[in-house]
Amino acid sequence: MNEQDAGALTAPVVTTAAPRPPAPAWLLRLCGWLACLCYVGASLVVIVSLDLALSARQTFFLGVMGLLVMLWISVVVHEVGHACMARWTGMTLLRMAWGRIDILFLRRGFKLRWAPRTSGRLGYVYAAPPVGMRLGARLLWVLAGGALANGMAALLAFVLALAAGVDESALGASLMAFAVLNVCLAVANLLPYERPAISDGLQILQVLRADKHALPDPITRTIACSVAGEDFPPGLVDEVATLGPQGQLLACLLRMKLAQLDGDWNAAIAQGEQQARIESAVPPAMRKNVHGLTSLLRYELAFAWAMRERDAHFEITLPRDRDTEWTSPQLRPRCQALAAALAGDATRMESLLDRARLLAENSRERSVAICEARLAQHIRAMCAEGAAPQSTRLASA
Repeated sequence: MNEQDAGALTAPVVTTAAPRPPAPAWLLRLCGWLACLCYVGASLVVIVSLDLALSARQTFFLGVMGLLVMLWISVVVHEVGHACMARWTGMTLLRMAWGRIDILFLRRGFKLRWAPRTSGRLGYVYAAPPVGMRLGARLLWVLAGGALANGMAALLAFVLALAAGVDESALGASLMAFAVLNVCLAVANLLPYERPAISDGLQILQVLRADKHALPDPITRTIACSVAGEDFPPGLVDEVATLGPQGQLLACLLRMKLAQLDGDWNAAIAQGEQQARIESAVPPAMRKNVHGLTSLLRYELAFAWAMRERDAHFEITLPRDRDTEWTSPQLRPRCQALAAALAGDATRMESLLDRARLLAENSRERSVAICEARLAQHIRAMCAEGAAPQSTRLASA
């Protein structure tokens, strides 16, 4: 059994602890305050410019509304810049967010939702490099792509503002304010700071101090293998397990999936017990960061319990997590197919397995489809055996 089949990593987006900052703490704090001044100064410029340009009542309110609109457009420009650079360097886009608009890229199209904010970031882009790619200068381009996009937007807005007339029209004044906002956003993001979220500038410094010819971190290599549907290199899962609680939980998930694909349900359940021990040791402040992993592990643990115990009623014990089911939509129909198989309903089982297959094949991670196809074989084999359903409910799942 190849470890590549265990690489279904669609649901959680895992971030490891940031490496040691490449600058003194006081300098990072100073840059953080300078970034705040950039944002505040740009906001005041936008509000005042719009107030002066608009000859209407309640201009302060209109100025604030105009600032929010311009800021949202600037964030979109920034994240699109990162995404374009990621594609230009050969990476695969997996996910993007603008404020609370969350976008998940699929093999055919994409889907979006209004999601709760879980970090201090105004937006983000997640992309996976090809297997074996040494990022080096490519990662520098990706990190700088947001600021470059804001700079280009500022230049375009400046030219259009001059053409429209800064003093003669509200449009010209608005475009000039938009140009100032984008310049400040680019400068602020290139300053190295780590709160409320690590800046592009600090990540660029970290890359410059690192070995440009080294492979990416183990979690990034794991996701790259999952996207490509290729075998995990020997020892990669063990490397992941060394990266703190998040890495341990991800390694636990990978080992559980591998055990499932082998049909070793006892080993899969044992990984669930390991998860409980790891999760109990996670500091409360970090639990939001591992929520996606723990939720996915609970789904897979319930599935493994049902496969071992032949429990036709396990579906009622499944966790209900909207985030997990949005990023991994194949989970629930696969579990429902198992319940149908245990109840002896082969027709419903096949319909649900086909639905799970279609959803898995539309994921940008090829390992998702490989994994679901193997689990479907186990479910069909169980149905063919004519396993009698049991009434035992799995409270522990």
